[in-house]
Amino acid sequence: MDPNEIYALPKERLVAALRDPATKGARGIFVFALKRSAHDCSDLVPDLIECVLHGSFEEANHAVHILEDMDTILPVTFMVETTARLRVARDATAAESWRHEAIDVCLDMFASNLPQDSAVPFDLDKQQAEELRASIEEADRGEFVSLEDATALPVRTTGRSV
Repeated sequence: MDPNEIYALPKERLVAALRDPATKGARGIFVFALKRSAHDCSDLVPDLIECVLHGSFEEANHAVHILEDMDTILPVTFMVETTARLRVARDATAAESWRHEAIDVCLDMFASNLPQDSAVPFDLDKQQAEELRASIEEADRGEFVSLEDATALPVRTTGRSV
């Protein structure tokens, strides 16, 4: 498919392609198409985080830019869980420096917007860390979390420029 045809796809088709296990390793063009579109991507935060954690350089880079430009409300429980997952991924992986930088940008966005009284595990015990690593591996197999599954009071988050 021609890149211009991909850029013209409706959001639903781009999201389906992003979530399709057959596109793993080649999702950068779909994330870029979402980035350059006028589509509201606030419902795709879990997918974008997965791109940062498990995607190619292109996927991670475009996902970070979408997240930085986003102004949305996210459930506190989702933000706490995501912050913990990002910390585990950063500390537990021997990833390339670009992935660590992308994770750090996301960590800054999520952690800096948490309410002061939110309990975020800074030092996870071994079992918690293993459970989070397992959840990251599960997501890497193409299973995505829906924001509808998270319940808590929302917090406004706004991305920042690097």
